[in-house]
Amino acid sequence: MDPLDGTKEYGERREDWAVHVALAIDGAPALGAVALPATGEVLWGSCEGTGLEGGSGDLVRGDTEGGSSPVVAVSRSHTPDWVAAFTREMGGEMRAFGSVGYKVSRLFFGEADIYVHQKGLKEWDTCAPEAVARALGWSVSTLSGAEHRYNRENPRNEEIVVCRPAWRERVLESLRALRVSR
Repeated sequence: MDPLDGTKEYGERREDWAVHVALAIDGAPALGAVALPATGEVLWGSCEGTGLEGGSGDLVRGDTEGGSSPVVAVSRSHTPDWVAAFTREMGGEMRAFGSVGYKVSRLFFGEADIYVHQKGLKEWDTCAPEAVARALGWSVSTLSGAEHRYNRENPRNEEIVVCRPAWRERVLESLRALRVSR
């Protein structure tokens, strides 16, 4: 549970923060909800399906066709140089947002196509967005392509990639070429 994902954004009275609630079973995300209180929306996902409460419009599934020039969701306050190089490598453009849950939600609303991040993440930052992403058919992994594991003694999750399954190999290859993964 992350009762306030995006403390800085919340403190600045912005809308790009979230609340996360998730359940992991046997180390894998099974159920998650990402609430966006400032917009009145709640995204949820499980092995059984997905939904949108209080929202306007349909959610974008990961298996839908993306454009040839992807929008990469980045942090408004701490985007490292490698993300700009990755975006150029992908032939895309960057668009800044606040919290992890809010950035990942932008993929589902069609405002971005890829989210990559490294450093400073914990399980409570990634489990709920990952559960929703997986339920919608998006690819989620570490920067090296490995699966996340949850409910570990050390809660550091450090890195995340969320993208369309059709782009997964291209994204991971670009990250390898830039030597970003550990």
